[in-house]
Amino acid sequence: MSWLAEHPNEKRLYTIYLNIYFKHTILSSEIHGRKGNRTGM
Repeated sequence: MSWLAEHPNEKRLYTIYLNIYFKHTILSSEIHGRKGNRTGM
């Protein structure tokens, strides 16, 4: 945590990466959900 606090640029990039990752995960889960293949996530 202290490393991210000392590197705001990396923290911002990491946040953007997480946003993209979670959006992709949500989209994937929605596509699978329509097929009736629901997961725990």
